[in-house]
Amino acid sequence: MRFFQLLAAAGLAAPLVSAWTFKDASLSITEKAGTLQTESFSTSKKLAEAVSLPITATARFRFVIESEEGGRSIPHQTYIQISDPSTGLETSFPADVRDNGRSRVDIEYKLIPKALLGPDKPLLCKLIIGSFGTEESLIAEIGTIVPQFKGEPSPSPLRFGPRPEIIHIFKSDPRYISESVASIVSFSVVALGVLLLGVVSIRYPDNLICCVATNNHLLSGSIWA
Repeated sequence: MRFFQLLAAAGLAAPLVSAWTFKDASLSITEKAGTLQTESFSTSKKLAEAVSLPITATARFRFVIESEEGGRSIPHQTYIQISDPSTGLETSFPADVRDNGRSRVDIEYKLIPKALLGPDKPLLCKLIIGSFGTEESLIAEIGTIVPQFKGEPSPSPLRFGPRPEIIHIFKSDPRYISESVASIVSFSVVALGVLLLGVVSIRYPDNLICCVATNNHLLSGSIWA
């Protein structure tokens, strides 16, 4: 019983499909007028030299996918990755894979992100093939392409990292008038009012008496009413 358990465990741990490979691979640079250049590559042979990509051209990758055992299983993911070694920026273009393993990836110049473009900037190309499971993915370096460039290069990308220190300056707490000052001001206002009333009573005593009498009369009238 122990033997069969170990055998079953070994079977589960074994890879479901062998690692991937490819054959009959080539890169062609084409325009409307025709093909400008064609170079072949393989898992053991990269492009002999950097390939120039004009602004009006398309880079066409062609290859046939196979497993190392010669099977025709189609991988879950197949794409060409283009990256800038100087900045680490990269982008990917998925492949169109047929049932017989024949695959194609067409990359037009205008589809390449501007952040990857620059004067005489070589871009590294890789072919990546992989599937879900325990098998190893294939990452094959194809070579470099150099897209022609006219214009200003893109600014360096903003990276996460330490930034200059930010110093916050907060406003001070509001200042209130002390109780002693408030008392002095209040007393001054009351004193000024009493002083004005005294001045008026001295200079115009008759008017003040008349006003007081009128107010008393109105007040008494309103009470009896």
